[in-house]
Amino acid sequence: MLFLKKRFGNRLRNLRQQAGLTQVQLAERVGLSDRYLGRVERGMVSPSFECIERMAQALGVDPAELFLTAGQMLAHAPVMGSTLDDVLQERAAILRALPGLTVKFVDTDLRILWVHTSDPESPMARGLDCTGQRCHEAFHDRQEACPGCLVPQAMARLEPVEGEVASPAGRSFLIRCTPVMGGDGTLRGALHLSLDITARKAVEEALSATRRRLEHMLSSLPVVLYALDAGADFAQTSVSDNVQEVLGHHPSDFLETPGFWRSLVHPADSQRLRQAIPNRLIEQNFLTLEYRVRHGAGGWRWVRDSLRLQRGEDGKPREVFGAVLDITDSKASEIALRESEARYRTLFLDNCTVQLVTDVTTGVILDANPAAEAFYGYPLSELRGMHIASINMLGPVKVMDVLREASASRQNLLRFRHRLSGGELRDVEARVTALEISGRPVIHSLIIDVTGLRTSEPVGGPGGD
Repeated sequence: MLFLKKRFGNRLRNLRQQAGLTQVQLAERVGLSDRYLGRVERGMVSPSFECIERMAQALGVDPAELFLTAGQMLAHAPVMGSTLDDVLQERAAILRALPGLTVKFVDTDLRILWVHTSDPESPMARGLDCTGQRCHEAFHDRQEACPGCLVPQAMARLEPVEGEVASPAGRSFLIRCTPVMGGDGTLRGALHLSLDITARKAVEEALSATRRRLEHMLSSLPVVLYALDAGADFAQTSVSDNVQEVLGHHPSDFLETPGFWRSLVHPADSQRLRQAIPNRLIEQNFLTLEYRVRHGAGGWRWVRDSLRLQRGEDGKPREVFGAVLDITDSKASEIALRESEARYRTLFLDNCTVQLVTDVTTGVILDANPAAEAFYGYPLSELRGMHIASINMLGPVKVMDVLREASASRQNLLRFRHRLSGGELRDVEARVTALEISGRPVIHSLIIDVTGLRTSEPVGGPGGD
């Protein structure tokens, strides 16, 4: 089907240029937007039959000429024996160059008067002469007309009929039937054009199935896809259906209400977006922004909006494609982490009380604050990684026993004798708390120098020396 779209689009462009019309002029005559007409000429969309009729009228040609270069000659040639046969013979090479194409002229009784085909499945490909036989007998081995055959319809209506038809054998054809009138005004028969699209139909169905799977996958993700017209107002032209699930607003709200998306942006983020779009987007061709939008159920959601600018052949901005990802949960974690880091800095790094974090299993000092560096005289890089027994005078075995007891919350106020980097001994009071960091049991200690003070506990605390 993609091949047909491309061929149709190219033929439409050629006829428009031959008529001396611009896309805008032809679009106005047909009643379409010039953007849609441009997509038709690029083979990106398929127009309806009604739209094709209007295009042909605007160009002053028969609709068949939009499909075949020789279509107008074939459709309007007089049914006068050798004259028509000469025309067809001159174009036989063209017809054979289109795989799967069959052109038949049948009378009112559906008997074949002549036929040209490049379909390898046709009787003619096997050397059979079908002239005089009824179409359904020769081509489909049927005694009656094929179900859904468009030839009787075209002759009954006295106007062209077209459509997609499945043969009794299961093959798919694109059909165009045009009634042919004699010089006396009576119906002589019909011109029947058929193009085998079975293989393309299979590819189209496979692509359609793939597209459905992709749409299903996209609908299950918190990602909204959209497109904008890169004009002055950046109007929304499309949005994926899952926008209602992700942001709580119906897709029609975005497409039918100008500026609806901008109205959802948090006031604190609105000015930043207006400055970035379109200025930075046009300069860079792509842009990623994070901002808040109002959810349909109330409240605000954080989103990451990735935009990419597409330019036309003239280099001018044409369309913007974007993907909006709901990052509310990760943003909340990010904010919580920043707040946690701020509390950590206030309570640990900037605190004037000496603090140590010690691994219960290994006895290694995992962290120390600048106050500990100043008290013990060791640089932080050395304190972090030092064994606690290097400064605690209890000794390695005894100090590990105390750590395990503290981890079990049996004690939370202990007295020790600690050695400073210069060898000086100091009596300290440790207020300890058992914690778990990344699954690892640790002891957080607040160290207070009590050297020279009278206390009720001996140096070393309960269980000390």
